[in-house]
Amino acid sequence: MDNLTRLTGGSKIYAKKRKHRIEQIPEIVFDETARRDFLTGFHKRKLERKAKAKENALQFSKQEKAKARKAVRKLI
Repeated sequence: MDNLTRLTGGSKIYAKKRKHRIEQIPEIVFDETARRDFLTGFHKRKLERKAKAKENALQFSKQEKAKARKAVRKLI
């Protein structure tokens, strides 16, 4: 590869970059109501997670109680 080819090869790279820039999406459109719900719903989602965790803990404690009662019955 001679020096002239090496120095003029950059035009191919620049052409590729220009083509890529033209093929990009010109505009992104957001759904404003969905965006607002997402941004304002952090507290609501946090409360939902908390309620679900509480429900799971309650269910787990019920299962543990049942296991303990079963073990006591088995010993008696």
